[in-house]
Amino acid sequence: SLLASRPAAEAAGGGGPETQMIVDRLRSEVVEATRGAEAAQAEAMDGIKRQYAAELTAAREDAAAAAASQEATHQRLVQAHAEDIQSLRDHYKGQIDQLKAHHDRQEG
Repeated sequence: SLLASRPAAEAAGGGGPETQMIVDRLRSEVVEATRGAEAAQAEAMDGIKRQYAAELTAAREDAAAAAASQEATHQRLVQAHAEDIQSLRDHYKGQIDQLKAHHDRQEG
């Protein structure tokens, strides 16, 4: 292994200051690469969190807009129904008034 300790490197027949410098340099590069990978992973996670938060906000806004639209539609239907009921009341009141008048004329 390139990351072998000094005794392992010496046992393999490659011991010496140059070998130790190479091992130290490689260890340093691995540490730097690991830190870079960890930073990239953290940045990616932050990006995913931001995207999730944005999508969640958009979904909540869509749901609120749909609820508001549904409520407005409901109110229009209630109003139309009330108008229909009033129209029927007026119609039947007119018919009842006509019948009463006709009845009164026949009795009088």
